[in-house]
Amino acid sequence: MKIAIRADGNANIGLGHIQRCLTLSSQLKKKGAKVIFVVKEDKIVKEKVKQEGFEVIELEHNLNLDKDLRYIVKTIKENKIDILITDSYEFDEKYLIEVKKNVALLVSIDDLAEIAFPSDILINQNIYAKELSYRSLTAKTEFLSDGAVAAIKRKILMDTEGKVGVHEYLGRDIRAVIQEPLSSLEVDRLSDFELAEWILTRK
Repeated sequence: MKIAIRADGNANIGLGHIQRCLTLSSQLKKKGAKVIFVVKEDKIVKEKVKQEGFEVIELEHNLNLDKDLRYIVKTIKENKIDILITDSYEFDEKYLIEVKKNVALLVSIDDLAEIAFPSDILINQNIYAKELSYRSLTAKTEFLSDGAVAAIKRKILMDTEGKVGVHEYLGRDIRAVIQEPLSSLEVDRLSDFELAEWILTRK
């Protein structure tokens, strides 16, 4: 399984997008996926990603969105990418629509809900996510916000039970978690372990 992360970081926007993609990527890597980061040129970002053990493909820092799109599509094809994860406020509907044509699964991490998404999965685990009005261009987008976490968490636990028995799963007994009321699970976020598991089952 090959996954590309398209995110940026620099002195102006900080490293928040890069950091949350790194934590998710670490779990994807543990599950056997090969993860490549595609980022605009920035020395600090490049060093940070490489220190975490991931390959980095750099784009020119002053690329406009059209050229950015051409480069990411080229990268997807040359590296035979199965899943693309985007985490940036710069990408518009046109960009994501074109990218979606070239991957089996498009995952978008977003905090703003400013566009309609063609993505297969949309992730916003911030506490205020339920207050935003997310829209899907295809009516097929799976929206992961705090309200959807409980059902996903329960399914992951059930799918995993046969593999790990009834021992500890993320520090909790599997049988106890599966039997918990929905409301008690809804307050949780998915851990990066669970999020990685969920994404890979969608491919």
